[in-house]
Parts: sequence; C-alpha cells; structure tokens
Amino acid sequence: MRDLDKFIRRVLSVGKYDFSSKDAIAYLKCSAVSFRMSIKNRIDKGQIISPARGLYIIIPPEYETIGCLPANDLIPILFQFWGYSYYVCLLSAAMYHGASHQKPQIFQVMSSHRIKNIKCGKIIIEVIYKKSLYLEDIDKFDSKTGTLIVSSVENTIYDLFFYPNKSGGYNNIATIISELLQKVNLQKMTQVIKRSPYKFWMQRLGYILECIESEDEKKKEKLMNILSKYICSSKTEYLPLIPDISIKRSKRHKRWKLIINEKIEED
Repeated sequence: MRDLDKFIRRVLSVGKYDFSSKDAIAYLKCSAVSFRMSIKNRIDKGQIISPARGLYIIIPPEYETIGCLPANDLIPILFQFWGYSYYVCLLSAAMYHGASHQKPQIFQVMSSHRIKNIKCGKIIIEVIYKKSLYLEDIDKFDSKTGTLIVSSVENTIYDLFFYPNKSGGYNNIATIISELLQKVNLQKMTQVIKRSPYKFWMQRLGYILECIESEDEKKKEKLMNILSKYICSSKTEYLPLIPDISIKRSKRHKRWKLIINEKIEED
C-alpha cells in the first residue's frame, strides 16, 4: 500500500515516530482489516512495532539492531498513549541522577496502573505498581519523543527502601546513596520525611549513612541529625536491619533502633 508509505513519511516529517491505527485508517480511508494486512508486512520486517494495542512505532535504521526505540524514548510515547501517570524509578532513576555504576539491563518505571512488563525488541521495561504516586517529587528530562518523567533524587532514595529486592539489595542501596548524597536537597528530603507515615526506611537510611563514606560529610551529618530527630520524636520499635534474616546474636543500635543482623558494605 503506497499510501501507507506516504503516511509513514508524513509522520516522520513532523518529528514523530508513533501513530495510532485510528489515525492511519482515517488518513488512508481504508478498513481496519485492510490496514492490518498492510502493516503486517512492515512489522514482519522489523520496520514497525506495536507495543500496545492500536499503537505503532516506526523504527529508525539506527535502532534496527535493538528492534525498538530506546526505553527513554519509548516510555513517553506509551504512557501518553495510555494516559497513565508514571515516573522512572529505582536503579534507572539513580542512573539519571549520576549513580555512575548503575547500568540496569531492565529499565524501571513506577506506575499507578497495573501493567505487565513491556518487552519490545531487546528493550525490557519493568513496570512496578504503586497505588499512589507522589508526582511533586519528579525531575524532567528531554527525550526524542517528548519529556521523560524521572523520580527526584530524594524520592528515589525513599523508594529504594520499599523495593530493596528490585534495587539490588541493601549493599547496592548503600552504594547508590553514597553516589547520590551530594545531589540531595536537605529541604526536599525533609519534606519527604515529614509526609511519610513510615519510619522503617528512615531507620535504615540513617544507619546506612553511618556506614558509608561521602564526599560531603557535613551534609551526611546534617541528614543523619534530621532523621534521628524524627525517629526519636515518637515511640519507635526496634526492627531488623535486613528483613527475613535471623536476628540471633545480633547487636542493637540505639540511635537508629535497629537490630544489626547484617554488615553493610558498598558494592
């Protein structure tokens, strides 16, 4: 269908890589069946992919080897198409904020909608469900396809403690925090602490800060003092540093109200 080639060139000419079946059918003035038959040949050749029902993405020649747009370009298209809230999270967010050793093979996104993990060519996007997203704590990065919404440094640190298994474990979390600490805004971090109804992550963050080295020791001490203040402001029970590990013969840390059942070592 030559008109389809014309339509694809038209999409690319305005700087877009995606189109909907609805828009294509309207432009081509054809039936849905005819459109699907025509587009199938291009999908089979790897020229076009359909990561969501009714959505089609044109693969530029430079991305033919991965069979998809890069995750940072694909995500704005997908979530705008669905109309869902999201932000890039955990290891992927840490990478955007300068955690230099973080090169996760799977791109991580937090969404308030339950979505299956997305596999598109060689690109894998892990979508983590969170009932309520706090979209005040975000940063925005430009991509070829729009704006990529990324969890802020402070909110990323907060999330790490709620999803330790998806963050490489507590030693990896310690490494990430040591790399991100210089970028932490203490005022914003205090706001995150104030709005949180939970203390377990504050206890673990405080202890990890005590264990790691930082290029900004003054900021580290200030943050530890802020955390300590909120932990001591009301009754806080002792809990294990690492959940699901035996606490037998483990020492207690009075300041952080933790049972130290594992040694923290930066990766």
